[in-house]
Amino acid sequence: MIIEMIKKGGYKPQMDDGSKTWHFSCGGKCHDEDKANEIWYDDADTLAHKYKVAADNSLRGVGVFELMQNADSSKFPDQNAAM
Repeated sequence: MIIEMIKKGGYKPQMDDGSKTWHFSCGGKCHDEDKANEIWYDDADTLAHKYKVAADNSLRGVGVFELMQNADSSKFPDQNAAM
């Protein structure tokens, strides 16, 4: 879905060097004309970096969170207020 959105919108993803995460600005039209301005996402390479950091530091794993699944803002009021 993200790759199609990038192609359709002509967006130019950039790498955030600190988090090793891709992101792009979409001027308030990121998802079904919602008012989101920016999307951050991982691909195989950025996830590989995160998995390596976890393994190198003897962590037991990593977690993934997709904010777009958070349609019911009442379930996560602190996170939604921070956005």
